[in-house]
Amino acid sequence: MTASWDSSRQAFADATQWFVQTSALVRGRRDQPGLGEWDVRALVGHTSRALLTVETYLARPAQAVDVASAAEYFQAT
Repeated sequence: MTASWDSSRQAFADATQWFVQTSALVRGRRDQPGLGEWDVRALVGHTSRALLTVETYLARPAQAVDVASAAEYFQAT
């Protein structure tokens, strides 16, 4: 599957908007179990950090492409 840059950016924006809206619904329940050993607060925090990391990395494009796809990345590691 290949997607254009614009459609990838829109998908990221849509996912981020969904996350923000969904996170607002958990007020007062952040200490409840979320996933495995993580509570809801930890999941929200982890996802927030992941979104910020993606934004940061996208603002600093790589000067070279060492691996061209996710499959190549996993093969390399």
